[in-house]
Amino acid sequence: MINISLEKNPLMQLNLLIWMSLKGRESWINPYFNNKGYDILVIEPEMTLPPRHINVLNQNNIQFIDNPKPEVIFINKNKKNFLIIECKNQCFNLDNNNTRSTKQATSFLIYNADLISESFGIEAENFYGLLNYNFVKSDYLSEFSETIIELSKDLGSLFNEKTNLPSTSYFSEEDNNLFLNFIDPDNSLSDMNFKDKVRVMNLEKNTTLTPLYLIPLDSSGETDEYGEIVFYKRLKSNFGVFLGQLDYSDNNEEVILDIETDILENVIKIWNNWNNAETKRFIRNKARIYLNKIISILDQNIENFNYKSINDGYSLDIKDRNTITDLRKEFLKVEIKREDEAVKKHQLSLNLNNQ
Repeated sequence: MINISLEKNPLMQLNLLIWMSLKGRESWINPYFNNKGYDILVIEPEMTLPPRHINVLNQNNIQFIDNPKPEVIFINKNKKNFLIIECKNQCFNLDNNNTRSTKQATSFLIYNADLISESFGIEAENFYGLLNYNFVKSDYLSEFSETIIELSKDLGSLFNEKTNLPSTSYFSEEDNNLFLNFIDPDNSLSDMNFKDKVRVMNLEKNTTLTPLYLIPLDSSGETDEYGEIVFYKRLKSNFGVFLGQLDYSDNNEEVILDIETDILENVIKIWNNWNNAETKRFIRNKARIYLNKIISILDQNIENFNYKSINDGYSLDIKDRNTITDLRKEFLKVEIKREDEAVKKHQLSLNLNNQ
C-alpha cells in the first residue's frame, strides 16, 4: 500500500482544487467551483504589483515579493468575478517579515480585480482571495486566520484603503469522505453563496487516485512517489501513441517529435493554462530525461534508426516502413522505471496527515 499524504502536500491540494473547477471530467469529484460558474483562467501566473503599492512598502521597509505566483486564478465571466487561490504550508509570522511565506502573504493581500484585469486583459469587477491552508489541525487554523486578519488591517491602514481580506479553506475527513471547509471572517464569499463545508470526494480504499494527478510533478522537488510514476507512465504511453501514428512515405527525410505538442499537452491536459515558465521548463527537462532513455534504447536495438536532440524535442531519422514496425515492436519491450505491485493494482491510500 502506498500512502499519499494530503497534509503539507500543496501539489495534491492544488490538483483537488483544480478538479473542482472542471465540469464532468470525473463523476466522483465534486465540480463545486465549476457549478458556481468558475473556470480556470491561469495556473501559477506571475503578476507585478502596482508601482504605488511597491513604493509604499519600500518606504516602510516592509518585505514583499514583487512578482508573486498564486497557485491558480479562476474566473466567473458572467458575474465578472476573479477567485485567486494560494496554497500555504505554514502560518505567517508577523514577527519575522523575512520569511517567504510572510512576504507572499503581503503581496497576496494587495491583489485586486483591476490588477488581474490589466495583467490578463480580461474584464472583471470583483476579486475574492482564498488561502488554502495545508495544516488541518484546529490550533494552526485559528492562528492562521488571526494572523492574516491582523496583517490585512496593518496594510489597509498603511495604504489608506480597504485590502482584500482573503478567506481560508482547508481539507478534512469525515465518514470516509473528503471535505473542503471555508472560514470567511469578512463574509467576502457571500456572492458565491459558499457553504461552510463542501464534500469533495469519497475516500474508500478502492478509489483509484491516478486521475487526480492533473499536475503530477512539483518543481520544488516535493513530488510524491506516485506522482513521479504517473508522469512516467503517461509520458511513455503518449510516446507509444506517437509511434503508432507514424506513417512513412518516400518523401519523409525526418520526423520531428515536439515534446510539448506531441507529449506534454496530452500528459498534462491543462498544460496550456499554465503560466509559470520555470515550472514548465522543469517538467520539459524531466520529460526529456525519460525520453532520452527510451529513445536511446530504441536506437541501440534498431539498425535503421537514428535520432538527434533539437531545441523542441527530437529529430527521428526513419529509413523505411520496416523501421517503423521495428520501433513499435521494440518500444513494447522498454521498461526503464520500476512499478511495484501496489502501483500496478492502484493500491493507494489518500491520508490527511503523515502519521
